[in-house]
Amino acid sequence: MISSENIKIHVHCPVCSKTGFIHVPKDPIDKNKKGLSTITIEQSICDHRFLVYIDKNYSVRASEKIDFVPVPAITFDIGHHESISFSESDSDLLGLNLYPLTLSYVLKCLFNKRDIMILLNKEKKFLDDLYLRFLNYIFEDTFETKFKVLAESEYNKKDPIDNFPIVINDVDILQDENNFLKNVDFGVEAELVKTLFETQFSMKSINDLKADIKNVYILSEAAVEFIQKKKNLNINGLIKTMKKRFKIEINVRYAEFLLEIVKNYYKVQVKDIYKNVEFLKFKKLSK
Repeated sequence: MISSENIKIHVHCPVCSKTGFIHVPKDPIDKNKKGLSTITIEQSICDHRFLVYIDKNYSVRASEKIDFVPVPAITFDIGHHESISFSESDSDLLGLNLYPLTLSYVLKCLFNKRDIMILLNKEKKFLDDLYLRFLNYIFEDTFETKFKVLAESEYNKKDPIDNFPIVINDVDILQDENNFLKNVDFGVEAELVKTLFETQFSMKSINDLKADIKNVYILSEAAVEFIQKKKNLNINGLIKTMKKRFKIEINVRYAEFLLEIVKNYYKVQVKDIYKNVEFLKFKKLSK
């Protein structure tokens, strides 16, 4: 018998789109100070594992596939971490108010030169400066980015200043020009932010994320060089080049992640890169 302290919630799988009902306890949702509760669905409505974000009205705001793509080792000398521009209390606030999926949205957009607006509800309005400092810090001296953090109450879609192609609020996608965030692979971004959330934005994990972003920047620039120099392009050659030049291992999905950046950020044509039969077998093993 289902306890009266449980609530029935309709969910859908982000992998196969199958839908079904789950029963979850109300008390943790009611007491959650973050606003959204994250619940792991363990192969209940289908064979997949995924996350759902549930608000205090017991509505599902988003679903996220549990999927991580291994990222390569750092390719440069990190040296000493520089002083960061926020305190431990700031780190606590980021851990309490940001969500993994939200940060994955932001990383995906900024890696691919997509301008993004991040809206904050009235309870989070005071975090605008903190979000700006955090994002500026982790992207420092790498990708050129354009983003804006704004209180939801101040947002005016009709105002040209606020007319961003992508607009999000927590895990909700309010505007998504050309469906850029729809049905995309967030496996690399999920891996990049995983430790950050596991450690509640520890100072070390913030600096590690910054180093990983710089790594992405270095490798994507190297991918551009590879594509511009080669006449007969294939993704297998890209992976071998990365291994030889940087002494790292990357799989197909990470290579595809870099190629998306090459295409969208650097505006370099990548249509001639293909996967041969042997590599398609490797891709299956890398999923």
